Amino acid sequence: MNSAVLAVSEPRAGAAAPVPTLATAITPSWRRVRALTALPARYPGLRDEASPALWVHGRTADGQPVGFEAQGGDIVHLRGGVAATRRAVLETAVLERQPLGRWQVLGLDAERLSGEQRQLLQRRHIGRALLGDVLDPALTALGNVAVARRLVQPQAGDAFDLAALELDALGLSEVMHRRPSALAPDEQRLVLLARALVGRRRLVVVEQPEAGLSPLQVTAVRLSLWTAAALHGCCVLMSTDHARLAASANRSVPLHGGRGAGRWVAA
Repeated sequence: MNSAVLAVSEPRAGAAAPVPTLATAITPSWRRVRALTALPARYPGLRDEASPALWVHGRTADGQPVGFEAQGGDIVHLRGGVAATRRAVLETAVLERQPLGRWQVLGLDAERLSGEQRQLLQRRHIGRALLGDVLDPALTALGNVAVARRLVQPQAGDAFDLAALELDALGLSEVMHRRPSALAPDEQRLVLLARALVGRRRLVVVEQPEAGLSPLQVTAVRLSLWTAAALHGCCVLMSTDHARLAASANRSVPLHGGRGAGRWVAA
């Protein structure tokens, strides 16, 4: 993510940080609700939010059919199959891979999107935390998340406040002013998740969110994903091998043996 296009400035070293001082515990729900519900409910340029966040009648790379529909507020678990198949579905959802078959992402035909439309959706409306994604090494953890927040809504003046809230919810308030090189691998992973979740995105796509995390950190991630879906109607699409994270999903898409089953089943 290129920070040069944004007017987001970092707090100077030694200066008082212009962010709230929050406890290392998960932020009290009332404070999180107040911050997130202050955001506008809709953005221009997209179809009505009543349209599905994802509508898929396509096929996997091996030619097998896969079909499902996901609405805002759904937490969708891709289960079974091989890692490459799950990865392909996630990459198609974030518009990184050309769709096979018919894919609608946020009500728009993924195959017919122009480069400008694709970039707008990726920056403002789709959050992602895939394995292999990296942070901007020139920015602190707070700066990385604040840049993502500003991309979601460029005119907002609360980028650092909401970034701090998101990091605090994942237990990172003590390290938010460190650069990625000074963060442990699990902390970097949590910053990537905070970057994907910050603001009011309509679709968040995460791959193995439990990778390298402790049980307490996984609990914080689980709560943050649930909050994003339940509080402001984000659709979360994830692949995970963690039983508790999988159990938090209200939808499940089975990909048995690398093949798309093509039907919803209860999670």
